[in-house]
Amino acid sequence: MNRPFSPRDLITAAAVLAAALLVPQLFHSVQNAGSIFLPMHIPVLVGGFFLSPPAALVVGILAPLLSGAVTGMPAYPFAWLMAAELGTYGLMTSLLSRRPEMNTLAGAMVAGRLVRFVLSIGFYPLVMGIPFSATLVAGA
Repeated sequence: MNRPFSPRDLITAAAVLAAALLVPQLFHSVQNAGSIFLPMHIPVLVGGFFLSPPAALVVGILAPLLSGAVTGMPAYPFAWLMAAELGTYGLMTSLLSRRPEMNTLAGAMVAGRLVRFVLSIGFYPLVMGIPFSATLVAGA
């Protein structure tokens, strides 16, 4: 039987997901640290080095959605944008880390931010009811 995720992936994914839920709580206890360091991004990016690409993608998608459900951060309309961005971070980090000639973190972060930017073009006008502008995405 071919399993989609190995036992190692499941255990590692659970640990990374737990870190993605706990680390932001630590950062948000210090004024403005959460918005400066983007603490949920860190465990997902690190997890991409240790997880298979599908597992890294799932962890990146689940982290903001679970955090939004449990803590209210990020707020639900924005949790969906973060799910796409962090899913891309996890996937790309996992894929690029297997190629030593690639700059893994830079490539993953550019890809994730690009996905968020493209989705934001429709998200702000359709979901939030405000016109899209690049400044909305630049600080997020």
